[in-house]
Amino acid sequence: MFRVDVDVNSGLDFTKRYVLRIVLLPGLDGTGNLFAPFLEQLNIDDVQVISLPDTGSQDYETLTSYVERLLPNKPFVLVAESFSGPIAALLSLREMENLKGIVFVATFLSNPNPLLLSVAKYLPLKFMANMPFSSAILRTFLLGKNADDNLLSLFRATLEEMSPTILRARLKSLATVKLSISNDDLPTSYILPLCDCLVCKSKVREFEGSFAKIEMIIFEGPHFILQSKCNDVKRYIANFIENIQVA
Repeated sequence: MFRVDVDVNSGLDFTKRYVLRIVLLPGLDGTGNLFAPFLEQLNIDDVQVISLPDTGSQDYETLTSYVERLLPNKPFVLVAESFSGPIAALLSLREMENLKGIVFVATFLSNPNPLLLSVAKYLPLKFMANMPFSSAILRTFLLGKNADDNLLSLFRATLEEMSPTILRARLKSLATVKLSISNDDLPTSYILPLCDCLVCKSKVREFEGSFAKIEMIIFEGPHFILQSKCNDVKRYIANFIENIQVA
């Protein structure tokens, strides 16, 4: 693994025609709603958001099979945020000719934060997100100090949509996941937010030992880096895809 320094002020963007579709896999909420700010910056047509099922088993093997059935019948790159990281990792083990690369975003291959998860399952998260002063807490620990009111409203609305049963099931999957992955061929990348309060920074080491062709990009920002640094992340992903297509 090596760190990649990207000039986010360069002219690289998605104005050219890309052959590879971008497939976005969401975080814990599973809806994909929180991708809205990123999609607005992305501003391309060939992108697909795969929402996770809001009924049934939420274990990673079941979710992986569900997502696999919805993948495009054309070359694509996965961008897997947080909770969906293990799904993308498991997909990398399946023989899929169209999967050309994966961008892992603030994610993990095993329990991301044992102490936090042991507490989170007892917290009334929906209630807490609407408490007085919750905006300051959300900005400090999740969304970044510059998060605007629109992003805060989107986050609260998305959390409100979640079924408590599904939330508990996904938290259980987080707490028990432990993947052993070995992939020597697939181009991969790990986006590491320096101010991530949800995923331990040590989790990046699991990806080092699992994907031979992995690079790491470090951004100054919170766990929700796709939402807080939309334009910078967009430019990096453009660079990642361009390198795949040129190779």
